Amino acid sequence: MLWLERKYLSMVMANLDRSKWVNENTLNHRCPYCGDSQKNIYKSRGYHFVKEQSFIYKCHNCGKTTSSVNFLKENFPVVHREYLKEYLSEQGHKPKRKMPSSEKFKFSPQTDILNKSESKNKDSSLKAIAFLAADKTEARQYL
Repeated sequence: MLWLERKYLSMVMANLDRSKWVNENTLNHRCPYCGDSQKNIYKSRGYHFVKEQSFIYKCHNCGKTTSSVNFLKENFPVVHREYLKEYLSEQGHKPKRKMPSSEKFKFSPQTDILNKSESKNKDSSLKAIAFLAADKTEARQYL
């Protein structure tokens, strides 16, 4: 889906140095892998172009070649995940949700948490927090 790749390449254009659309199917920017020329900051030799209904990335300085989807995956992983979600939804695939069967996970508590008789037997020398606050509270009235 050419339009979808173009959409996501346009989204990441702001994060690429000296990026611009040369024509409808060609994006030009500085290579994030080699950084292009160290002497001239205005050179941009990284290109995204269309080949067989998909964008391909090629750097004419270091020779790095990859698909634009892998380019997004390596340099912008969050945007790549969003791209995959939209791509799969356009294809008609729904995410699989594997729920465990209810027989597999039966919960049975081993002890009763609300049983207060056990908590009293553990340490009877401690006072409840409500009683501690009542001992030191002074009432004041403000006008």
